[in-house]
Amino acid sequence: MNLVRDVFGGPRVLIINDDEEELQAFSLGLRLEGVHVVGTTSAAESLELLKHGNYDVALIDLMISEINGLQLARKIRSVHPRLITILMSDYLLSPVQLAKANTGVVGFVPKPCRFEEVARFIRDKLESRSRMDGASAAQAAPLADPQAPFDVLSVQFAW
Repeated sequence: MNLVRDVFGGPRVLIINDDEEELQAFSLGLRLEGVHVVGTTSAAESLELLKHGNYDVALIDLMISEINGLQLARKIRSVHPRLITILMSDYLLSPVQLAKANTGVVGFVPKPCRFEEVARFIRDKLESRSRMDGASAAQAAPLADPQAPFDVLSVQFAW
């Protein structure tokens, strides 16, 4: 996979969070970690941005107001199946709960968290995808199952 990079070499991440202050904090924190960030408070706008942009990752808050993050992740997967989607929330969901939700997400970030850990988590997900793509191409195997297991970021609380 050829990762889209900004001038600093960082991954391109679309953050969807209807809490404007939290969106700004995540955007700034991830930018300081070398991640190219575009943020929106609107699920509908996020779908438009994905149509016209070339993103590596969508970082979706679970509790957005228009539709919930699980529904948005499903919509994104149906239109952009190669996009890495990661959910984040103040509410911890178990891997079993997320797997049953059938969203295609590959990770979960519990809040509060440290931005450097989130940036590393995103980069790890991109590297894993790149390795899988290389292995699939070498073996002529199909792409990874969108329901494959995902990771929960283990965080040290930011406070």
